[in-house]
Amino acid sequence: MKNYDEFRVWKVTLRDEEGNGTDYYVQLNTESDTVKMSRIRSFVLPGFYYMMAEEILANQSSSAEEIYLANSILLQLSSDVELIKYFTDNKKDFKKLLKMYIKDGRTDLVMFDPFEGEKEEDSKYAKLLKKLQLSYVGRNKENGFIEFSLGGHLDNGIGYIYCKDESKLPQIFISNYILLEKICKYWYLYKTT
Repeated sequence: MKNYDEFRVWKVTLRDEEGNGTDYYVQLNTESDTVKMSRIRSFVLPGFYYMMAEEILANQSSSAEEIYLANSILLQLSSDVELIKYFTDNKKDFKKLLKMYIKDGRTDLVMFDPFEGEKEEDSKYAKLLKKLQLSYVGRNKENGFIEFSLGGHLDNGIGYIYCKDESKLPQIFISNYILLEKICKYWYLYKTT
C-alpha cells in the first residue's frame, strides 16, 4: 500500500495457473470514518497483442524484427516484480544510455523501431535501445524527468523514469499514471493508462 495526501493505493497481483501475474492498482478514499474503493486500474494491452506475440514465436519463419516485437510485447505484459528485476538485471546499460543522452544534451525523443532504420544521428543509441527493448528515451517536456519507454498502445505506456527531484514526478491517479514505484535512487517503474 502507498499513502498519498488524499487517498491510498493498494497493489494487488492476480496470478493464473501458470504463474503469470497481472497487477491491479486499487485507489481507496477515506470519507469521514469510511474507506471507499474509488477506482481499480491496470495496464492492459489489446487481446490481439497476446495472440500476435504467441503466433510470431510459434512460427519458425518469423523474422528477427518480428521476434523482437513479440519479446517486447511479452516484456510489457510482465508483472511489476518481473519488470523491476528486468531493470535491476540491466541497470548498467540503463545508466550507460542515460549518461549518453545527458552528455549529448538531448531533450528530444530518441526512438527505436525494429522495422525502420534509425536516423543517422541516433545510430549510436540504437544498439542500447534494442538491447534494452526500449521504444524510446526522452525528456518529459513538462517536468524534465527522463523516460525510458518499453512501449504500449495509444495512451497506455510502460517503462522507467529517471528523476533526481521527486517533486517533478507525475501525480499518480490524478494524471494518467497508475503506477510509479521507486526501484532505486532516482529510478522508477511507471505505467500509464
